[in-house]
Amino acid sequence: MKKALDDLVVLDFTRYIAGPFAAYLLGHLGAYVIKVEKSYIGEDFRMYPPMYKGESLAYPSYASNKHSLCMDLRNDKAKELLTKLLPHVDILIQNFRAGTIEKMGFGWETVHKINPRLIMANNSGFGQYGPYSKRVAFDSIIQSEAGLIDTVVEEAGRPYYPGGNNSDHTGALSFVCAILAALNARDCTGEGQYLEVDMMSAVSCVQSPALCLYGASGESMWIHDMAPYGFYPDRDGRYIQISCPDRFWEAFRDTVGIEALASPSFSTLEARRANKEALDAFVKEWTSMRTGEEICGALEARGIGAAIVRNFRDIVENEHAKASGSFISLDVPHIGPAPYPGVPFDLSASSVEYGKVAKIGEDNYEVLHKFLDMSEAEVTALQKEGVLYQAEHAVWR
Repeated sequence: MKKALDDLVVLDFTRYIAGPFAAYLLGHLGAYVIKVEKSYIGEDFRMYPPMYKGESLAYPSYASNKHSLCMDLRNDKAKELLTKLLPHVDILIQNFRAGTIEKMGFGWETVHKINPRLIMANNSGFGQYGPYSKRVAFDSIIQSEAGLIDTVVEEAGRPYYPGGNNSDHTGALSFVCAILAALNARDCTGEGQYLEVDMMSAVSCVQSPALCLYGASGESMWIHDMAPYGFYPDRDGRYIQISCPDRFWEAFRDTVGIEALASPSFSTLEARRANKEALDAFVKEWTSMRTGEEICGALEARGIGAAIVRNFRDIVENEHAKASGSFISLDVPHIGPAPYPGVPFDLSASSVEYGKVAKIGEDNYEVLHKFLDMSEAEVTALQKEGVLYQAEHAVWR
């Protein structure tokens, strides 16, 4: 079965999470992704902990279905090879700091002259312009600057980092949307274009309700219509997330069967908010005598949202995850098959396939032969010269 993005070629200069995740999604939609890596270490994320048998266990999450081309990016011969590849490329993606790609000799004006149909896509933390453009942009930094962490605070009022690389993944999904839009525009005009997606704007976008609330009323938090709302312990020491909209309050009260909840102190949403501490104590009393499965079953039967807070073991072994194909077995170099999350989509008329996780420079010959018709001897000579590089493991230099 043909893949959705068959015949498209992506030249991927990105590192860490947001850019590589976007390229990963494009690769699983069928694009031929050339992962450009630097000598010795390869892509920086190859050294990201935890490490096992010399390999990062995090790196494969965003690395399958890519073809590794590893080279000394400071070498003029390496730059010449990249220049020769550009006419064959549909999408060039990068997430260097502002000005870096231009210093390398591959700024937008240069690549557009070489290949007018090429789409150049830049993913950055803060964008290419403005006072923040050259700042370091890790997920925790973006979540802080975009105000996301301000929505998650501990009881003592101290900010709490929820993890999950939310800004990276939100930025990546926005990145893919913009790239697909540029591809559609190219189909109409025949011309490529430059596009920019920054993670801070992407995170701000998904906070639209809260930001609109602040703009209209000065309130700094998104106010929902749920009470009870929070995490409550079950009999086995796990936590259950309960979200009860106002219209389901009577159903909730009847389900838990606690007479005190019929008090006027809990009869309205405003009253339940004002008496949150007492309400939570009653809910905790009810949940702590039951298993998570019993709690969720009873509440969901009445249309009330409830879920067990799962750990990673639960997720991997979850029957629903297995049935829906949420996890796949990925063959990781030097480690072997391991469970990793699959892509979050399924297309009825296009296949989604999971390829290998390439070793550093493993595809030097394949890429250069496929697009530049170079011989194995020529590629070997460039590797001996230090222009290209190939290795079993990443090494700090």
